[in-house]
Amino acid sequence: MAHYMGTVSLSDIERIQIYNKKRRNTNAGMKQVMKETGGDIVMSGAIFLRTLKPCCHLKSNGRVLCAPDYVAWAIAWTNPSDFEVCAVPTNKDNWMECVHAIINGKKISPMKYGKDMAYATNRVVIGTKNGALTYLATENNYTPEQVRDICYDDGWDDAIMMDGGGTACILFADGTGFAGDGRYVPFWFVIHLKKGACPYDEPDMNVKLGSKGEWSKWVQWHLNQHGAKLIVDGDFGKKSVTALKNFQRSNSLKADGICGPATRVALKKF
Repeated sequence: MAHYMGTVSLSDIERIQIYNKKRRNTNAGMKQVMKETGGDIVMSGAIFLRTLKPCCHLKSNGRVLCAPDYVAWAIAWTNPSDFEVCAVPTNKDNWMECVHAIINGKKISPMKYGKDMAYATNRVVIGTKNGALTYLATENNYTPEQVRDICYDDGWDDAIMMDGGGTACILFADGTGFAGDGRYVPFWFVIHLKKGACPYDEPDMNVKLGSKGEWSKWVQWHLNQHGAKLIVDGDFGKKSVTALKNFQRSNSLKADGICGPATRVALKKF
């Protein structure tokens, strides 16, 4: 069990897409979405009815799919550069509303959601942090308030919690992620990265043998861009250390197997 949290600079994003097509949230189904869209990160979106129709504000590529008679906070954008959390309806081409968790740096309390969401389960959250797009997909089980607090403690400015339960899932182009329970999902949140853009957070501390998590994935992903053939699993083990030492030697760096500031600078050059 794991969770995937990332911050993607808007300048690294080619396109953000709501893919309005029914696909199962299995690994095979998400790979199908990725193949059909050409995206780099695919995750489930907002809550929907049993009929697979949206039940909160939703607009995709200029087409309004659901327009309730109220104003609400949502992720919204026309281009990646103007991605934000704002009140909808708005004049942007895309928006997706669901449960408000953090708005303008403040926790929403009490959070408003239906009884069918009031329990601990896996979650997807999308928002903003320091002008960047942020996402969190948890294979672990959290209540809405717990997942809100994870995002708040990480410094998010805004957070919109999407559907949970067996719906939540995420897949990266390198094959990492987790699947849902096999149900159909009618619309997907898809991030298309510019060529050479990394989907993982850059470390601000050293990554070394035994390191785990998003920062380790960043190092593994970059090492693969330089010819390594690592599984990007966030577990910085002996194979990752060996690949890092080889990279350091070939770039006239101290081959200590520790990814510090100088090594990070070198890894980003490809």
